[in-house]
Amino acid sequence: MRLMYDTRDLSYSDDGDILFDLDRKDFKVIDDSEGKISSETMAKRIFSNPGDWKRMPEYGSGILSLVGNDTAENIISLIKSAVTDELTKEMAFNSSEFEVKVIPLSLREYAVVVILQKGYMKQPIIVSSNISSNYFSNKNSGIPSIGIGVK
Repeated sequence: MRLMYDTRDLSYSDDGDILFDLDRKDFKVIDDSEGKISSETMAKRIFSNPGDWKRMPEYGSGILSLVGNDTAENIISLIKSAVTDELTKEMAFNSSEFEVKVIPLSLREYAVVVILQKGYMKQPIIVSSNISSNYFSNKNSGIPSIGIGVK
């Protein structure tokens, strides 16, 4: 599923319900100019394991299983490679559109930051979260924090 220019999708509530636009008397849709579709797609692919998504069992970078299983020097390149492979799978994103940064926070915890810039977006999208060998840590109880801002 390649995210193209002027990408549009149905809009969902935080509970997963499809939203309805009463003015238009149709389903509410969003475009990707603010990066919402891209950031959600990236977060799902990066911070999940293969098999986590029933409708798309092949999605997921599996980076959570990498932490704590290798040396610190090697783990950074393994995480970067897994994230890049997942985001470019099925041409979802072009590797020239994003940059992956992995920052060691401790021996078993890393910050993963992905910066995305597509031509049609008003500003870069930043998707980030901390991962560790014991837990998936961030303020949102296991959901990757998604920041939208300027690089």
